Order: sequence, then C-alpha cells, then structure tokens
Amino acid sequence: MQEHKLPTHGKKLTSIALHASLLLALTAVFLATSSQAQAPEASISDLATQGHSVTVATPVYSQIVMFSYPPGFKPAFAKNTGSSYMQEYVLEGETVEKWTQMVTLSGAKGLSTNQALTPQRFVEFVASGFQRTCPSSFAARSFGTLKISGHEAFVALVGCGTVPTEPARSEIAMVLAVKGSNDYYTIQWAERATPSPLPILDGEKWIERLKVLSPIKACDRVPNEQAPYPSCINQK
Repeated sequence: MQEHKLPTHGKKLTSIALHASLLLALTAVFLATSSQAQAPEASISDLATQGHSVTVATPVYSQIVMFSYPPGFKPAFAKNTGSSYMQEYVLEGETVEKWTQMVTLSGAKGLSTNQALTPQRFVEFVASGFQRTCPSSFAARSFGTLKISGHEAFVALVGCGTVPTEPARSEIAMVLAVKGSNDYYTIQWAERATPSPLPILDGEKWIERLKVLSPIKACDRVPNEQAPYPSCINQK
C-alpha cells in the first residue's frame, strides 16, 4: 500500500459541516484530552491486565456495538450526552489526560439518516481536523471500504508527524467509521510518540491492530435483552 492523502475537498465537507458539533465531539479525543473522566466498571479490565483481549458489547443508541479491546488496556472514560456517546480505554498506568495509546468507541445518534454522509466522508472529516492541526506534517492512508454486520464501513490511518503541543509529539489514529441503521459509530485506536517530519503509517502494524479489535459488530437490539447481549455475541 502506498501512503497518500485522503481527499478533503471543500465541496465534500460542506454537508458534513452541518453536523460539525457532533463529529468534533467524537474526534476531539485525538488532539485534545477529556477533562471529566468517569470510568465504567473497573473489574472489566481484569482479563486485559492478565494478557487477554476483552470482548465488550455495548448498547449505543439504536444498536449494540461489539469489539475487543487489547491486552494491557483498561476502561477509563464513558459519557453519553444523549446525542453523542464516547467510551475510552487507555493503557494500565495511563489516564485520559496523559496517554500513549487510546482505544475509543463513539456514537452519533441519528447521523446515518444523512444520506450524503458516507463512512469515507466521515473519516475525511476526521482527517481534515488533523490536517488543520499539522498542515506541514499531515499524512493519511486508506485501507478502504468493508462491511460490518452488513453495514457500510470505511477504515483509514490519519496522523500528524508533529503536533504543536508542549512538548511536541506525533499522533496517529486508525479510524473505523460504521454507518449503522440509524446512528454512526466509530472505533478508533490512537497512538502518540516522539515527533517526526511525517507520521509513520505502518500498514502491516495497523492491520494487525485492526485484527486485535475484531470481531467488530453492529447488531440490532433485542427487546428486554440484558448484558452480555448474547444475540450480538453469537451473531455470525
């Protein structure tokens, strides 16, 4: 795969800008950290600290979203505003204010009803935020389209070689956007490191990380079904 910039043409982003407040709420985790951390059940991270990935199924508005978070991570933050949802995981010993890696599940209620907003355009909007932050060191790499439980999805790497913070750092995020039946969902894995002229977008490394997050599903909710949501876990 060759590195290239995702298209971020102004015309494409015009319709997305109508939903900027929602999208910015979902993507701000990469370039700014949360200030009001509220962790889910801490015991859920026990297996992760023992070297096992942990599969979680979470109701996010109209559907159940399932994925696996990697060994060594712990739940650190969860917030539902009613229109946007966010759940964050960081490495043991790190916080949402100070982290080197973060996995995030997010949801935007009702956003998939906007027919003009494809998963690729959603990721392009995320990429445009990175590009504005680091125009001289921005790069992106598309992994293309895929299906998640029959829903359209798109995945790409976006990053800054140098984020102008103190101290400076690089930041890369793998962003998977899923157009659910009524809502948009993203699963993101972000990493911070020492600054560089351009971000190092190692395709093989990040494809392996995408496999670690799998299986990824977006399932219809079953009335009165309780956690751990077996209908979603057992879905083929």
